[in-house]
This record gives sequence, C-alpha cells and structure tokens, in this order.
Amino acid sequence: MCDSADERRMTAEEYFSAEDYEWLVRVAEYYRDDPDRLVFADDGDCAEVCSIYAARIVDGDWRWFLDMLQNESDDVARYADEPDYGRCLVLSLRFCIDVQENVHAMRWLGFLHQIGRFVEHDAHEAARLYKMAEMKGDCQSMINLGYLYGYGHLGEPDYEASFKQFVKVMALGNYPEAIYKVGDAYARAQVVEMDLRTAYKLYKKCYDNCGDLVGIKAQAAFRLAELVVDPANEEWDIPYDPVMALHYYQVAEVGIRVQLADDAPWYAERLQQAISGQDRARALMDEMGVDLAKRSRMYLA
Repeated sequence: MCDSADERRMTAEEYFSAEDYEWLVRVAEYYRDDPDRLVFADDGDCAEVCSIYAARIVDGDWRWFLDMLQNESDDVARYADEPDYGRCLVLSLRFCIDVQENVHAMRWLGFLHQIGRFVEHDAHEAARLYKMAEMKGDCQSMINLGYLYGYGHLGEPDYEASFKQFVKVMALGNYPEAIYKVGDAYARAQVVEMDLRTAYKLYKKCYDNCGDLVGIKAQAAFRLAELVVDPANEEWDIPYDPVMALHYYQVAEVGIRVQLADDAPWYAERLQQAISGQDRARALMDEMGVDLAKRSRMYLA
C-alpha cells in the first residue's frame, strides 16, 4: 500500500462487513443505563472498554487506539475470557493492520495467534504477522519470531534461525530480552560452542540494564542463580556464591509471580524451580556456615 500522505485511507465503514460495522457502532454507543443497549458477556468495565475501542475506530480517531497498543500494552490482552472484548479487539487490530499498516497491531495480532486467544491458535500466522512488523523495524516482533523458531512452533526447533533473530536485535540497541536469549545459546551450546563465561556476562548485562522490565529481570536472575549456585562453574570464572544465588532466586520468584498474574501460565514450572532453588541455596549456606546477615548487607545495601 502506498504511504503517500495524499492517499485517502479507507474508513471503518468501508473496511468492515456490514454486520461487523453495525456491531461496532452499537458497541461504540454503549451506555450502561440505556435499557435498549447491547448486552455484553461482561456488562461492566469490559463493555465500557470495548465501547471506547469501537468509538475510536468508527469515528476515525484510530491514532488513540494505536497509541494505546504502544504505550499501554500490559492491558491489551485483558478480559481473556470475554468474547465481546476479543471480537472488538481483533476487529480493531485487523483494521489497523490492513488500513493503517501499524506494526504494533501486527505484533499484537501475531501474539494472539501465537497463544490462541480470541483467534485460532496458528503459529504460522503469528510468524507471518511478526515478519510484516519486522520489515518495518519492530524489534519485539523479531524477538517473538526468535521464540517461534527456537521452541519449534513452526516445525522442528531451528536454533540457528532463532539465534540470528536475537543477535540481530542485540545489534540494533539495548533490548535485554534478546541479550539473555543470546546468553542461552552459549549456556546450552546451541549454534555456538558452550561458553558459560560469556553466558554469565550476558545474563548479568541483561539483569543490570532491564530497568522496570520485571519479567525480563526475573528470567535473567534465575539464570544467574543457576550459575553462581554451582561450584563447578568456577572454572568459567563464575563466582560460587550461594548467598547471591538466594538473592537472584528471590528476584526471579517475585518477577515470575508478576508474569503469572499478567496471564503468562507457561512460567508456572519456572516459578517452582525458583522456589526450589532457594531451598538449595539455603542448604548450601548452612553447610558453609555463612553469616547471612553480614553477606546480605554486602550485596543488598
């Protein structure tokens, strides 16, 4: 589609089928106290959020919706069990992809296909949408595509393709998620030779530079804990430190609990591993007779 500023973009009425457009208009006109209102599965906050989305798309104020996708992404996939919200969200995303060519909409619809929420579970469709966004320079879509390759969602796991995605994102700027995933390649000897020294440095770089990305920090913390709790890793110049391991496991537990609360159930097993890791670290500290209070002041001040 031409990007000329003079090109007239298709309106919502022109884009949607008559049935979908009529439904969006009714949603946009939702009013809680109207006796003739359209009744939603959740006729409360969910209905009001749908009304806002629909009104912005129908009235041509789609830039508000795009800004929401970019700046309030934690709320985009809310109301996971509400079909009305799903229908409104997916219609809005498709409009913003086909008419506005928006990368955030591409990424979000790709993610919905990846996890099978509101739309058919289809990793190949997710990959297609991520690649569209990648062509427009969207780094998170590149990362998401790396996961699809690496975990075999598109067939057999393709570690080389996955590694290339994460390395490419690392080269484009400070993206902590890509940094720890490149670290994984060195830790697991995928594509590159095993090098725990490099993996440790990358995990530490991710941990130190992820800011308020609680989930990403949790993943880096767990990996750091697994390295410093094992005395065999000293040969890789990694400090053996059960006290620091306990701290990292605790950071991981808190962050993973946040991820689970944000509806990421695939981290449930990792949560149990972080909790078990704390028990292991405490047992090692007891064996060494470590003064926990003294060491904690050193590390946590």
